[in-house]
Amino acid sequence: MAPRCARLFLLLPSLGAPGMGPPRRITIAPATGQTGIAALGLLRRACATSEHSDVEVVALCRNEREREACRMAVCGALCVEGKVRDMCSLSFSRLQAKSVLSAPANQWQLEGTTALIILSDEIHPIMERAGEMPECVVTFPSRWGPQTIQYQARCLMLIDAAAAAGVQHVILHSSIGASGRMLNRVNVARMGGSDHLSLRRSLEERLKQSTRELGTRLTVLQAAPYATPAQLSEHLRTSEDEGEPEHGLGVAPLTLPECMARCAVDAALAPGAGSRLRRCCVTRTVISAGSPGWGPSSPVP
Repeated sequence: MAPRCARLFLLLPSLGAPGMGPPRRITIAPATGQTGIAALGLLRRACATSEHSDVEVVALCRNEREREACRMAVCGALCVEGKVRDMCSLSFSRLQAKSVLSAPANQWQLEGTTALIILSDEIHPIMERAGEMPECVVTFPSRWGPQTIQYQARCLMLIDAAAAAGVQHVILHSSIGASGRMLNRVNVARMGGSDHLSLRRSLEERLKQSTRELGTRLTVLQAAPYATPAQLSEHLRTSEDEGEPEHGLGVAPLTLPECMARCAVDAALAPGAGSRLRRCCVTRTVISAGSPGWGPSSPVP
């Protein structure tokens, strides 16, 4: 029996020049979630290589406190004479962490950006229910709650600002089932419900329309809900013990934030991918050992 895998569908309708080289500046917004920190860690490693030594990285945060926390999380910190300082000036000099993430400033902040990664950690959670038998429960904020409305407004703002600033490639964190893949009702519920998938689908459509008008590239990362490594391991073990599901009503796959970060960074650093739609399945092997682009033994950061 073939092993089941946690699927992360990578949709790459590329409308740009096929031979376009690696980007010069990659911007991540917002950069303070688990996925953003993991992506910055991968970019720090990439910028230390000769292939990507000219890449600049911009981390957009919501305030000064998050900006400082972001730099310390990515580079570590050193306490000198009672003052705590991050180590980015030594280990990641190509990083610019900015505390401006608002509509008036976004277009200016994105000037010169060649690849923009838009993440959504805050509305992509999974919780573990307490009890004798831990159970993974997918939960999302209300479709019309303030957190969801702010998230959608920020994503729309970033998409529009990217178009106005001439960003060459936009990468959007979406969800399995938002578009291009039909799910049964059980898995629709496990992906956050039809309202949540409708929100993700509206953002995908806005991005596709924007890039179609400008002839730029887009990447849609369609991922399952997040899980901790322990939850993912238990999920895969249970799935194998139960065997292949009947009638396609199996448990929905789960995704690690680090896995999403790797796919986003790989997409941002890759040259033009051509005009065909491609899908990639992120298996347990990739999650535990890294992707082919980073070497077979590279650990997940």
